[in-house]
Formats: sequence, C-alpha cells, structure tokens
Amino acid sequence: MRANLRATAVDRVVIDPSHQVLLEVAAPYAGIRKSLEKLLQELNHPFRNWKLILPEFRGFVLKNAGRYLGHPRGADAISTFARIFIQVLEETDKEELHLAALEGLTALLEKTVSQLKPAQLEAWWPNLLAI
Repeated sequence: MRANLRATAVDRVVIDPSHQVLLEVAAPYAGIRKSLEKLLQELNHPFRNWKLILPEFRGFVLKNAGRYLGHPRGADAISTFARIFIQVLEETDKEELHLAALEGLTALLEKTVSQLKPAQLEAWWPNLLAI
C-alpha cells in the first residue's frame, strides 16, 4: 500500500477551471463546499480511480442538485456535472463504469427536469440539449 501511495503521489492537484462554477454555487454552504472540494481533488487527480470516485460523485450530485438548480449559474453547474459523467465514458473502456456513468447522467437529467418549473425549463433547454 505504501508503494502504491508513493507511486500515485503528486505535489499538487490542479482543479479544472471549468469546475470552479461548482465551487461558486456551493460557496454559501460550508458542508457542501467541503465535501465538494474533497471530491474535486479526487476528480482532478492524475491517477483517479473512477471505480471509487463515481459512486461518491453520483451521490453528491443527486443529493445536492436542488441547491444548484436554484442558483443563477445552476444551468452551468448541472452541465458541468453532466460533462464529468461523460468524461468517465471517454476515459475508460470498462462496461461497468460506462453503465454507472450513464445511469448517473440519466438520474441527474431526470432530477433536473422534474424539479424545474415550466418557466425555468424553457431557459434551461440550451444547456440540457448541449449535454
């Protein structure tokens, strides 16, 4: 285990600038932000393990989607979450991870559409269709 930790250690993990919108929306919620920061460290680590990260990511997204939906940058944040699920599809060839990523993406889209009011839905269409 120590050898593995040494082999995967990095001096610093750089958070993808496109993920900053997630932190911006979570800023008023200390607990959510702390969980998100930890998750983003894992998501942006060069030796990430999708098998471990994906269930945690899915849980975070579905638990906190409502907070993101009500924010002025909510559509951008939801699109960012969706792109992370798609990233799993692009980075791995493991069927079990593809299925988990597609299920997570589907659950996110279903939750988003079901929680938006009809007036909001029209404004969100461009973001939803871009996914």
